[in-house]
Amino acid sequence: MAYKNFKETEIIDELGTELRKARNAKELTLAQAADNLEQNGTHISGIMLGRIETGQRRIDDTLLHALCELYHIDSNDLITNACHSHIAALQQNKCPASSAENDVNWLLETYRNLPENRQADIRTMIRLYSYMDKFSNLDS
Repeated sequence: MAYKNFKETEIIDELGTELRKARNAKELTLAQAADNLEQNGTHISGIMLGRIETGQRRIDDTLLHALCELYHIDSNDLITNACHSHIAALQQNKCPASSAENDVNWLLETYRNLPENRQADIRTMIRLYSYMDKFSNLDS
């Protein structure tokens, strides 16, 4: 089944926002972040980092972990914050705030209580869903 309104199921915008917050907290420009990554063996341009931060490009695990290491943040916390923002945005105007907050809190608590390998599986699943629109033409 092809997903026509796939943007609502992606968290790439929120991941980008969280990465931008972390970079700004370290007072780094995009070019400085890219240079630091380059020195550590991760090849990416400042332009590409900007596209990731604005949700125009997706991010893979290797780059995500390299950025989290550079910014001294936990990747699970970053993903959790992005998911929280995404769920809150989706539930806005769809249910009472208390219900939305309870749903978000339950989801975050469930994610945090998973073993590390299960958390990795969830992150992979989210990424796979975000790529489904690229392959929707295979359903025809």
